[in-house]
Amino acid sequence: MKITVTQVSGCGIQKGAGERYRGVEMDVTLLPKIKLEVVVSKIPVESVIETAKKTLYTGKIGDGKIFVYPVSRVVKIRTGEENYDALQDVE
Repeated sequence: MKITVTQVSGCGIQKGAGERYRGVEMDVTLLPKIKLEVVVSKIPVESVIETAKKTLYTGKIGDGKIFVYPVSRVVKIRTGEENYDALQDVE
């Protein structure tokens, strides 16, 4: 499993809030958010989804969404390993 955490900006239902910049009302619709990317090969995707739902749930707007994408190929640049082998950290 590989995890990447990125600080991003975005908006959803919250729509952001208006702010003043140099005396002018600005429509700031982007809010700070965290983007978490998880690539799994051995752990079932459904297990990761269920764990994330249980862990991240607050019941409030902004809990987030889970997007599931297939990964067709992984290549570890340093070693040339591919797919499952590329996700292992064994030296």
